[in-house]
Amino acid sequence: RSRDRVWVEYRLLGDSWELQAVKVYDSTALADLEPPPKAKAQELIAAAWAAGKCEGFDIKKIALEGEPRYQREIASDRANAKRWFVYQIQIDAVGTGKFRLSKDGVPYVNRTQNMLLWNPADRSWSVETRHVRCSGFSERK
Repeated sequence: RSRDRVWVEYRLLGDSWELQAVKVYDSTALADLEPPPKAKAQELIAAAWAAGKCEGFDIKKIALEGEPRYQREIASDRANAKRWFVYQIQIDAVGTGKFRLSKDGVPYVNRTQNMLLWNPADRSWSVETRHVRCSGFSERK
């Protein structure tokens, strides 16, 4: 299931129109499952960013921004393809000075995205760990 935008070109030859080209220029996968409730998503993402995760930063607050975006792995076996919901998040932290890029007591912010992966075997959600990175913190102004 997807929503596609196509470009169709016709050429006038004599008195008739002939098909010249058809191109798909935008394709959006449509969700075949519902995202977890916002409170559950918040809980899972907050657990992935547990205290002590980022050396040099003491995480104070994690906020989900907007609605999640659905994403599906392109695979020949659609039933077992990975499915994610991508969340835009904002992480507020305070520097501890224990890392060369953090100053003690200075507020920091990190705007990033995290993906919640659906596990059909367990019928559960988990945070895609490759997106939980402690880079990207900048001083709050």
